[in-house]
Amino acid sequence: MARGCICCVKYMLFLFNLFFWLGGCGLLGVGIWLSVSQGSFATLSPSFPSLSAANLIITLGTVVMVTGFFGCLGAIKENKCLLLSGCYDKVEQWVDENKHLLGTIAMCVLVIQLLGMAFSMTLYQQIHRAGKKYQA
Repeated sequence: MARGCICCVKYMLFLFNLFFWLGGCGLLGVGIWLSVSQGSFATLSPSFPSLSAANLIITLGTVVMVTGFFGCLGAIKENKCLLLSGCYDKVEQWVDENKHLLGTIAMCVLVIQLLGMAFSMTLYQQIHRAGKKYQA
């Protein structure tokens, strides 16, 4: 019974990675089509002509396609290195070691957000009051 369940999970993981690979192929195709048909129309920065939307989509599609391919290969071959299972363990260990630092950063961001909200509400009230003086 357990062997059949593991086999089912293996093929579900393969299908999940296959969808990523197909999505990467689609992004790569759209990026190439955009590059060929639009030319330099979608250039993001005039100082960097190679930085265009088409090139970014091609790069993103290539990364997703390669990741999906390695995921499919790792699922079929049951290779932990290709599935990157050790990466989760390392991230979990790092988060566990740095809980206090992450909590401190989160509290600082919270205080900055609250101060920013208070400042924006005060500024809004001052602008609103000043606007009433000029309308009368």
